[in-house]
Amino acid sequence: MSGGKVYNIFISSANREINDTNYDFSIFFDNDEINVNLNEGVNVNVVSFSMLNSMYNVNQHKKNNTFQLFKDGEFYSTITIPYGNYNVYTFMEQLNTSFAGLITVAYNLATNTYTFTKTAVEDYSIAPMSCSKLLGLTAMTPILSTGTTSGYVNMVDYQQVILRCPTLVYESCSMDNIQDKDNFIAVSDFLYWVNKQDVEPFRMISYKNEDCSTVYSYNVINKSFSTLNFKLVNEYYEPIYDAPEFLLQLQITIFKKDADYFKESALQGLKLLNDIYFILLNIVSFFGFFQRKLKK
Repeated sequence: MSGGKVYNIFISSANREINDTNYDFSIFFDNDEINVNLNEGVNVNVVSFSMLNSMYNVNQHKKNNTFQLFKDGEFYSTITIPYGNYNVYTFMEQLNTSFAGLITVAYNLATNTYTFTKTAVEDYSIAPMSCSKLLGLTAMTPILSTGTTSGYVNMVDYQQVILRCPTLVYESCSMDNIQDKDNFIAVSDFLYWVNKQDVEPFRMISYKNEDCSTVYSYNVINKSFSTLNFKLVNEYYEPIYDAPEFLLQLQITIFKKDADYFKESALQGLKLLNDIYFILLNIVSFFGFFQRKLKK
C-alpha cells in the first residue's frame, strides 16, 4: 500500500442512538467524508479493543439458574441459584447452602464431576431443568446415601466474544458457519474475535495492535462510509445481552492501487469463472449418473 489517507476512528459503544444497544449499534459519519476513488483501495485495521469481562455464566438471559428437587417421587421445591459468575467451587458452595440438611455436594477434581450424597431419611431426586451443564446431570437423577456422581461439569456459558461488522464488505472473503444452525458456510463479517475464558472475571478484555499485526486487518471494497454497524455475539451467534460498554479503535487507510492490482483482480475473476464452470460440469455429470442408475 502506498499514498492515500489514514483515518483513526475512536468508538465508544456508550455513544449510540437511544434505541440501539451496546451489543448492536451503529455509528454515523458526517457528510460521508470518507470517500474512495476507483483507483483506490481501503484497509480497515483493528488497532485496539477493550471491554470489562463482567458477563455472568449464570444469568437472566440464559435462565440457566433453576432446577427441581423431588422427595419420595413427588415434587418438593424449585431451587434458584442467584445470578453471578461461578466456578466449580463457588457453585458447589451455593448448592450445599441450597441443599442444607438434605444433600451434600463434593467436587471431584480429577474427573471434573460432583458427587451428591443424600443425608436425609427421605428419598430425593434432582431434575436438572436449565442447570444441566452446571450440575452435570442430564435427566431426573436419584440421589443415593452412598453418593451419586454426576457427569462432566461445565461452568462455561460461552467462550468467545465476537465483534461483527456487517456493513463492511471484505475483499478477501472470510467464511464461517457460526451464524447458521444448519451448518452452512456463509460469507463472514468478523471484525474481532477473543477468547473470553482467557480473561478472569471482572478483568479487562484488551487488545492492542502494538506489533503491527495483520490478524485483524482487512481490505474492503466499500467505496464510501456513511455508517458502520457493530454486533457483539458469542460463538453460538447469540447477542451478548449483558456485555458492558466497550471501546474500539479502527484505522481506515485509503491507498492507491497500481496496474498490477487490476491485472491480479482480472486473473482472480477468470479463476473464479473457471471454478464455477467446473462445478457446473460436476453437477451435470452427477445428475446424468443418477438418471442412468434410475433407468437400470
